[in-house]
This record gives sequence, structure tokens and C-alpha cells, in this order.
Amino acid sequence: MPEFETLFEDCRKLNKTVDTFGRSDKTLADHLNDLSGIVEKNIEKGSRKDGTDVQKLAADYVAKRLSDEAASDVYDALSKRVLTTADHHGGLFSAQAFQGDLYFGELLKRMGYKGRFTPLFSFSIVELENSTYGRGICAYESPDKRQQIPIHPKRDLNRMVTVTKGYDAEMLERAKIQMLIKGSTFSREQYKYISKVIDRIYKDEKILSLERYADQIFMIGERLSGEYFTDDDSRHLCYTEAEEITTELFIKDLKDESSLIWHIFYDEEVRKALDDTKTEDGLKLSNLLLRGVDAKGRRIHTELTPDGNLPGAGFGDQRVQYDTDPDSLINLVKKRKLIPAGFAEAVMLFFERGYTWLGGYFQSIYLTKWRDLLKEAFEKAGKTDLTRLFKDYDCTGYISGPVYVLNEAGDGLVSTGPLELSKIKMTGSAFEERMSIKMKDAHKMGLFEIYLDLVAGEAKTEGWYRVIAKYLRDNYGEYAI
Repeated sequence: MPEFETLFEDCRKLNKTVDTFGRSDKTLADHLNDLSGIVEKNIEKGSRKDGTDVQKLAADYVAKRLSDEAASDVYDALSKRVLTTADHHGGLFSAQAFQGDLYFGELLKRMGYKGRFTPLFSFSIVELENSTYGRGICAYESPDKRQQIPIHPKRDLNRMVTVTKGYDAEMLERAKIQMLIKGSTFSREQYKYISKVIDRIYKDEKILSLERYADQIFMIGERLSGEYFTDDDSRHLCYTEAEEITTELFIKDLKDESSLIWHIFYDEEVRKALDDTKTEDGLKLSNLLLRGVDAKGRRIHTELTPDGNLPGAGFGDQRVQYDTDPDSLINLVKKRKLIPAGFAEAVMLFFERGYTWLGGYFQSIYLTKWRDLLKEAFEKAGKTDLTRLFKDYDCTGYISGPVYVLNEAGDGLVSTGPLELSKIKMTGSAFEERMSIKMKDAHKMGLFEIYLDLVAGEAKTEGWYRVIAKYLRDNYGEYAI
């Protein structure tokens, strides 16, 4: 078997979603139609809460940071009752996530949304150092590897993005120097362009003055998105920080004795059932509700016990005990000492308010399992009435994985990220034409990140990145911009 096909086959064996869509002859447009159908069917099932609070919170978030026009658009977009939830602190670092963000914008348009601004829910509870290199900037013009430009220092790699302070001008200058060090893969032309982007956008005084990195990411992402298309100003990306929304929802739901969150924290039978319900990895659902934050901004894993206590364990031998009476818990969340984690966010946004989640190749699998486990826990506790609406929600929505835009990289082609598209640009019609690409081809074009995510470091084939880049040059040259 040719080397590229071996890499692709390895990934298909490791992930059901990649296996399914990596063999699919459906086009990207066909897939958007399928996603629209999933959303509509979930809406037909109804929801425990109407979800307008999510629309208002997201619109307020955008209004404070951008404009009333953007806020109005975001409010309208969220009326479609669908979220893209694959981003971790924005798509500025991952070409795959970035193309998924634009793909989600196309879905909204096909569902009848006519606004200029696309709301994206970015989950910032992850550490700076993860698979998409949140410490700084990623670029894609090398056939040998994704190019990384650090802004935040290495000592901060375990800090969660949501509690990370904003960068300053000195950090940006150091980042630019990193592109000139010996052994760097950055060409002189690429260095000049990225430096100009840093000076023009990253160093903007309004952005530099922001205290939180997540707010800086929001502003950078929106500014850059105005530069991707030559003739289409309707695809501005708003990287709305999910934790800013879900924190407010958590406080609200904790006061509401009818909410799923209230039952999870204050119904003794439900707590016992959650403690007795485990994922395939052996984690209890009660381990997946809240994350604590230590003095260095690192995560503390917590567990809601059957007796209502909330102990936590952090780095080293760090141990902590959080109070769980409503006033204390609300105060801890307000002070960002505790932050809703992924499962709790899914409970509030999807299972309670009926917003269909569209994520990546992992999420389409684990979200379905979370739904089934939560249903199981409530049933164990004799609360079948709580499961009536969400138990049949379709949680398989998948949007972040296909890649359909490539750019030149030496003797190969690579996935196009935000920096590259802002430099080369494309027309709105060229973008829409790419929706005719077959899903199996889009997954081959997206193999860079799929392989990085799925295949363990020691099992990776030497030179795998170049193998993919050369294959794309030989087989998908028509999709280069």
C-alpha cells in the first residue's frame, strides 16, 4: 500500500467518524444538508428551556467587544439553534478548525441566516499548550511541519486560556525574532508578511490594552476575517468564549430547582447516580462538571461526591475542598475559582436548551455517550421525566475535520490557515464551488491534523508531514489558492 494510503488507513482504524466520512462520496454541500436535518429534528423534539438567554448573553458579549450590528447578527444566527463547538480558544492556530469555522458559516447561510457575523463558541478551559498550539501563532507554508510562533512563554504552557493575561508588545517582538532563528522554516517573504500582520493587528492599541488573552483572540479573529475574501464581506468570525456564556448560565440554573444543573448538584439521588455512572475511560460523570483554577492558572480536577462535597486535586500534591451550598458555589464561579467544564456546558447548552452541537471527530462520539450516560443516571435516580426531551437528541453532528483549501508549501501543498488566506485571499464564488468536494477527499486534504491527533507520537511514521504534503501536490493541486 502506498505510504499516504497507509497513514490514512491508520487514522480510519482509530476513529469511527474519520472512517465513516473518509469513505464518503457525499459532497461538503450534501453534508451541510445532513447537518441541517439533524438540527431541525432536534428542534422538533423540543427543549426544556427556550434558549433565548443564550442568544442574549452571546449578543451582549459581542456588543461589548465589537458593535451593535455584530451583536444583532449573532442574536439572529443563534436563533437557528446550532453551535459549532470544536474550537478551543478560537481557530487562529489550527487550519483544520479555521476551515471548519468558515464551513459552519456556510451552514448558517444555507439555513437562511443573512448576517455578516458568524458566532463560534470557543472553549477556553484548555491549556495554552495543546494540539493547536495556543501559546502563539501557527503558519502553514512549510512542507515539513506546521510552523509555530510562540507569544506566551513556555512556562505558561499549562495555564488555561480563560485565565491567561493578555500579551504585550515586548512578547510580540520576541515572537517575531523566533522566525529568524537558525533552522527556522520561515522564508523571508513569509517573515515579512507575518510581521506586518503582527504590527497591524496584534499590536493594535485597542487589542494590546485588553487584559485577557481570550479577549485579544476575539478581536484578532474578527479583524483577520475581514481580509479572507476579495468580494464577500459576510463571513466575519466571532470567537465567542464559551465559558463567558456558560458561567452565567450555570449561575442562573443553580438557582432554578427545575434545571438539570440544580438536580445534578442538589438532588441526592441524582448525585449518587452520577457517582455510579462512568465513561469508558473510567471517569465518573461527577468528575466532568467543574474545573478549579490554582494560583498559576492551572486546572484542578474536581469530583462532586454523593454527599454533596466537591474535593479537587491539582498539580503535585495540591488538594482543595470547595463549598457547594448555592451562595458559595455561585461566588466561586463569579470569581473564576471554579469554571464549568465540558460536560456541564453540554448539559446547559445542548441537553437543557436544545442547541445542537457540531464538533470534531472526537466530539461526535463522546457527546453521544455523555447523553446516554446522563439519561442512565437520571433513570437510576428515578427522574425519567428529566430525560424525556434530550434522550433522543442526535449528538453526532460533525463539522471540524474536512479541509477544502490548500496553499503552496515548497514542493508540496498544505492546509490553509487564517494567515495564509488573509494574504492570498479568495472569492466568495470560489469558496462556494469548493462545497462540491467529496467528503473523502476533504478528509485526505485534512490528514495533517487528523494524523497528528489520532496517532501516538512513537507510532508516527517518520516524515509523515512531508508524505501528506507531496501526496496533496500530486492529487489535489486544483484546490490550491
